[in-house]
Amino acid sequence: MNTISEIIPGIIQVKLPLKDNPLGYVNTYLIQGTKGWTLIDTGWNDQESFEAFSKALEILGLTFPEIQLIIPTHIHPDHFGLAGKIKGLSGAELALHEVDKFIIDSSDMWTGNILYEMQEWLRINGVPDNHHPENEDISMDAINLFAKAIPDRGLKHDDIVSTGIFDLQVIWTPGHSPGHICLYEPTTKILFSGDHILPGITPNISIHAESHGNPLGDYLDSLKLLEGLNMELGLPAHEETYTDLHGRIEQLFAHHKSRKQEILGTIQNESKTAFQISSRITWMAGEITWDELGPLDRRIAVTETLAHLEALRVENRVNKIKKDDIVFYKAP
Repeated sequence: MNTISEIIPGIIQVKLPLKDNPLGYVNTYLIQGTKGWTLIDTGWNDQESFEAFSKALEILGLTFPEIQLIIPTHIHPDHFGLAGKIKGLSGAELALHEVDKFIIDSSDMWTGNILYEMQEWLRINGVPDNHHPENEDISMDAINLFAKAIPDRGLKHDDIVSTGIFDLQVIWTPGHSPGHICLYEPTTKILFSGDHILPGITPNISIHAESHGNPLGDYLDSLKLLEGLNMELGLPAHEETYTDLHGRIEQLFAHHKSRKQEILGTIQNESKTAFQISSRITWMAGEITWDELGPLDRRIAVTETLAHLEALRVENRVNKIKKDDIVFYKAP
């Protein structure tokens, strides 16, 4: 795998390893400017990723102080995790969408409180007690992948971030994260799509302890926002570059429509918890059964199922029922 690729002059892709993660790597992008470089996404905070990024800078003949701006597409650890360390070494400004900035400014993501909140959230959604220790380990591992970082600036939809060479238009695409953004460069017609659109896999859309609203509904609306975009090259955060934006959007709509129907089929005759539903539907395009999923993938399966259930509830296609402090769902 070539870890450093020049996409076009002035735009460089650097693949950083994601140890023990099936995704394998995250694509980060260095964008040239007249006064320095802009970094889109950072990788997560472990020694292997940091050394890979440091080595890439050395090969490119760059130094940390030449990075003037860091823009994570969202606050998940493989995109935001190294931001604090790189910011400390470079003195760069750290900017992300104002919604994700608010989450960081106002939440307990740097403390252990979020662990308790997630455990309680899983419990009320039917996850059995014997699953809680492994979920606590997962949450702790995720927190350790962040270097603490306080954003300097919140970005808004349609803001233009100019490097002096490229103009990056901020497109707010909530769903995968409340403050997820894509960045569009209109002259080159390049879209930095983060995790919003990936060419092969379906982005994770979840509801968890700190979620609000209807993230799957937000995600589908965000896909519609990009339908009219004149894109010639998509630069995603995982996998490889792509060119058929509109075809991929149609595939994603079809996937979520099919997943909703599959979920409805499990709750026609009796109410079930999100945990029970997620254990009865297919995963990884039907290639893996529930029993074959690892602890992290099972937790993701439950939170993805919750996002589809909330979207169906908003559409008045399921009822949400609370029994003895546990939440159940039933098709009307």
